Parts: sequence; C-alpha cells; structure tokens
Amino acid sequence: MPSAIDPIIKQRVISQYLRGVSRHTIAADNNIGTGTVSNIIDDFKKGAQDSDYESIRDLMLSDLMSIGCSPSIFVAVLLEPYI
Repeated sequence: MPSAIDPIIKQRVISQYLRGVSRHTIAADNNIGTGTVSNIIDDFKKGAQDSDYESIRDLMLSDLMSIGCSPSIFVAVLLEPYI
C-alpha cells in the first residue's frame, strides 16, 4: 500500500490548484506524481461538494496572508469589474 501523503503537501497542492498552477508544475514543485496531484484535487472537489467551504476559506486566507495581501484588498480587486 502506498504511504499516506503529508497533509502539508495536500494543502500546498490544493493551494496551487486554486491559483491555477498546472498539474505538471504542482507535481514537480511537491516531488509527487501527476496522478497523485489528480487524486488530491479529486478528493478536494468531493469535499467541496460536501460543503467544506470553511476549509476552503481558511486555505485562501492563509494564501493571501503568505503573499502579504489583506482579504479586503483581494475582494475589492476581485469585485471591481462588477461595481
């Protein structure tokens, strides 16, 4: 049986996926196979369908903080075309 993927790697994969990074790049960045990337993303999508929005929110907030962007600025830029 294959070893379990470290939760930190899973979080990194999902974060990169949400930012639009390609499957091949995600695999190379995290030293895992492209099939493993696909499995992690598929599991994430299933979880999102089960309304795990709080985890998605927490992940996005941690990503924003890591690049020095406040959530309010992100939302303002995101919504600017609609205002």
